[in-house]
Amino acid sequence: MDGLLMVGAWAAALVSIGAALKLSVKAAAAAVRAAVGDELRKLWSELESQDEHYHEEIAELRTAVRALTAEFRPNGGASVRDQLNRLEAMLEAHVAGAR
Repeated sequence: MDGLLMVGAWAAALVSIGAALKLSVKAAAAAVRAAVGDELRKLWSELESQDEHYHEEIAELRTAVRALTAEFRPNGGASVRDQLNRLEAMLEAHVAGAR
């Protein structure tokens, strides 16, 4: 057989093998995508709903922390800090009067 024909035959065989591999990889990728795609969509949906839930929880916690923080600042009589200051003053007056 002629050398040039032999090289052509080998080249055709390699191109055919390459094309077959490409098609099989595409088919395998499509099969994996089809098999896993629904599960990934479900997982993504669950993660998004959890994300929304935790954002709401964090917003509620921030509100509660702000309210608690406000209670420990004097505001003229109604805060916990004001009540503690009054108790402290009463205790100091009592201790000073007992001497």
